[in-house]
Amino acid sequence: AQRALVEPRRTALDSAADEAADEAAALARDIGHAWPAPPEVDLSGGRDSRVSAAAAVAGGITTAFKTADNEPGEVDVVRELIAAAPRPMRHAVNEPEPESTIDDLRARVRSMHLVHDGMRNPQEIRRPMEIPHGTDLAPSMSGHGGEIGHGFYYTTPNVLRRLRLTGRRRHGAATEEAYRLYMDECVRTLGVGREYGLRGPTLLDFFYLAQRLPYRSGLGARSARFSACTTPAFVRAAFDLSPRDRLGARLHREVIRRLVPAWDAVPFFV
Repeated sequence: AQRALVEPRRTALDSAADEAADEAAALARDIGHAWPAPPEVDLSGGRDSRVSAAAAVAGGITTAFKTADNEPGEVDVVRELIAAAPRPMRHAVNEPEPESTIDDLRARVRSMHLVHDGMRNPQEIRRPMEIPHGTDLAPSMSGHGGEIGHGFYYTTPNVLRRLRLTGRRRHGAATEEAYRLYMDECVRTLGVGREYGLRGPTLLDFFYLAQRLPYRSGLGARSARFSACTTPAFVRAAFDLSPRDRLGARLHREVIRRLVPAWDAVPFFV
């Protein structure tokens, strides 16, 4: 199944984007029908969350959109999207989540390992870990996984050229054995990608899909969190792109244009 999602093939982006848009809207409708509570949908000014938000709008489901006011100017972009939407959107702006200073750091680390087996983005250590997890949370949609469509490890051509140097840096954050074991896993994963016919920068996108997305993404932190950027059709279309097309987020633009055409005129917040 993994090979079928990533191996090189010849196809038109138009047809791949059509399938990705159809699956995105279908996912939103399924979520809206499966839970008694309306889903919450993240909507930032960026590319990834806009795909899921557009899916929710196009799917016609009852939902609440939310934006974190983290960067100056980002909320303004979101308000442009709301004004251009084809139907009313219930929207809330949330203040940045404060870093936890109440509980003990060691207790927080133990709780994080208990819940996630250590497979969690290290920056989440700043926040408290609820034990046990609450069960009354509404389902949510986010843009997690969208990075496979715009180059997580090579956001610009210059970054791609620098990878040869930055990838050789050594740090003192782990033991030599840990470095060796992780290096073995990296080599193994990239080897699988080569077996599937992937070459060059696309191997880095496969590494993201196989390693970072399932283990260090917020998508795996909750069983009721979903993303239109991780449907089979979106993943398949992302691996149909050339690295140059990924740098321009071409797939995101094509999918959003099909779901909510008016949003195509609103620039991404970067």
